Amino acid sequence: MAVSDYVIAAICGCFKRESGVNPGIWESLVVPSDTFYHVYNFDGIGGYGFGQFTNVPSGSTVSWRCRDYYEWCVSNNKSPDDGNAQMEYILTVEKVWYNSSQQRGSYRTIDEYTASQSTNLEDLTWDWLASWEGVPGDAFQERYAFAQRAFMHIQSHKSDNPASYSWVTGNFYMSDAQMLNNVMCMYFYLHGYTPGTQKQGDLQGFINWCIQKCNDANVGYSQAYREEQTVGGITYYDCSSFVWYGLAHNDFEIDETGHPTYAFTTLDMPTDLPKMGWTEVDRNGELKPGDIGVSTDHTEVVHTGGVGQAIFMGAHSSSYPLPDQVSISTSYSPGTRFNHIYRFTGGAPTPEPSKKKGLPLWMYLKRYPF
Repeated sequence: MAVSDYVIAAICGCFKRESGVNPGIWESLVVPSDTFYHVYNFDGIGGYGFGQFTNVPSGSTVSWRCRDYYEWCVSNNKSPDDGNAQMEYILTVEKVWYNSSQQRGSYRTIDEYTASQSTNLEDLTWDWLASWEGVPGDAFQERYAFAQRAFMHIQSHKSDNPASYSWVTGNFYMSDAQMLNNVMCMYFYLHGYTPGTQKQGDLQGFINWCIQKCNDANVGYSQAYREEQTVGGITYYDCSSFVWYGLAHNDFEIDETGHPTYAFTTLDMPTDLPKMGWTEVDRNGELKPGDIGVSTDHTEVVHTGGVGQAIFMGAHSSSYPLPDQVSISTSYSPGTRFNHIYRFTGGAPTPEPSKKKGLPLWMYLKRYPF
């Protein structure tokens, strides 16, 4: 029996409060240094996914919900940020269900709850909160309000073609439209269809990657070895491949560039970046971290923003000493030094449901050959 619209909407109402119905988000957008093994210590980080799986101390032991989910994904060749994987794990593997005395219904297991034919959306939302999340009443009105929206959205779109939907996932705060898209993915998944996954670029991850590479003493500039090749212990990029690999390593839609088997060049970027969700902005306006400056012969990334100026970082020139070839500039320069400034706005085309994102297979084989 398919899960009822009321149950699905109730679950989505609770997940909206926890994650924005986003299977790939970390609490506060902070990826802990020990990632899925982080033990929560009231530091406001460590939760992951739809319901914010967290490793919670309990006396001298730890309830390893986040770690266990991750290790199950690894063992089953699933991506942790995949909505299908999370719902499979929640409903058929972990099957957590706290028999809360504050539950309004009488569901003894998660299976009994998902089989419910109740049409009382308020009580269903309350009971998922009480018995799956274990925090009866927490921000209930917000959860119930979104559950009502989710229910109405399902009624309006349940006859849509399931193949037109794919999970939006990533470590970012989603728009209202993206949340409602994932509500429909939840609906179709719980009616036997497996939506694909549409990863959105992780802008903060891109910025962090650029900074880390700029501070790495074993990273240099080379056009001959621009495809992230390592020679003599030094990994090389040129200006445009530095940007391309930073995007590729952080879930941006490199498949949309038209040549996803090699890094784009500065001549490609004005065409390719808009396909990946980047929008041109005023060079004299406010420049923000992560913005990309592009000219016909050079490109760099904003490290520190400003009005009409910024501190840029990137791969500069092989004529510099190695520590300065890929580095963060020490002073501001005007945005007008570039012909274009692009900012990520997430407007990339919707991919086919089954399309893979992130690093393509050829990149993995190059880096980790058999």
